[in-house]
Amino acid sequence: MIKLTNILNESEGVVNLDTTLNRNILSTLLMYHPELPEKLKEYYRNSETWEFKNNYVWRTIKNFMRGRLDVHNVEKINEIALLFMINPDMHNPKEDSLFDGSGIYITVLEYAEPEYDTSIEERRVECYHCDGWGHNECPECDGEGTEECSDCDGEGSENCGYCGGSGEIEDEYGEEGDTLVCDDCDGDGETNCGYCEGSGTENCRHCSGEGKEECYHCDGSGDVEEEYEQWSLDYNKKYFISFEPLEHDVIEVDNVKVIDSFYRHNDGKKMFLWRDEWDRENSEDGHDDISYYPNDLIDSAEYKLTQWEIKNVL
Repeated sequence: MIKLTNILNESEGVVNLDTTLNRNILSTLLMYHPELPEKLKEYYRNSETWEFKNNYVWRTIKNFMRGRLDVHNVEKINEIALLFMINPDMHNPKEDSLFDGSGIYITVLEYAEPEYDTSIEERRVECYHCDGWGHNECPECDGEGTEECSDCDGEGSENCGYCGGSGEIEDEYGEEGDTLVCDDCDGDGETNCGYCEGSGTENCRHCSGEGKEECYHCDGSGDVEEEYEQWSLDYNKKYFISFEPLEHDVIEVDNVKVIDSFYRHNDGKKMFLWRDEWDRENSEDGHDDISYYPNDLIDSAEYKLTQWEIKNVL
């Protein structure tokens, strides 16, 4: 078993993947996975459009390095995968002549898809019936929470039940016709309404005294669902490995896709799609908030591959 407890980072200068350590790792890899050369040939037939880092070969190498050799260093995993990829005719890693990776280029192409996508979505917005409060003023009491007392018609008083409203009662101990001031109403003939206790009002029956009613439109939540048209634009960022420089800064128009133009300008050059990143930008009710236009070439760059790219870009 290969011991990899003290793998040191390479310098960040010119790439040289052809090391004794890397050859030994590849030899052990093929011992456990003899199917990889055939899988690599399959990838080669589709290398311009199949993402290597989502391919069986890459996944197998990564899982072997991490699981079998306990190597989690991204730079070292990339080294082994790249060395294997650029040497498709390798049979005996310890003895075969291998291309060391010097003079390899990495090209990064970032572009927008040629069309917007639109879809009908739903969002929560402030209820326009209640301005987001979740309730409205009670229409029966105008938000006061009270209404005229139904027992006293808002008077706040009623005829005294003891003197019948006269304010006087018969003097039982006096002569006929003698009267006394009614003790219950102090001679007023009226007492406070027993229902509203003299206020002349009672709680509004419609809103139970709250002065407001739940908004029927939003069921009291203060917001409602609303449909809107969402505009979306997808972005791609592709990383290509090649043995020679690629044309990468050519902007085409007239309905030619950026990626198709890129392939056309590099026809005949062997390239490998190492990684393909995807992103999407969304905008509500139009595309004014989207940063780029469809089919824009957002950015492109090309580097001579160094250890820094193997560690930080690949």
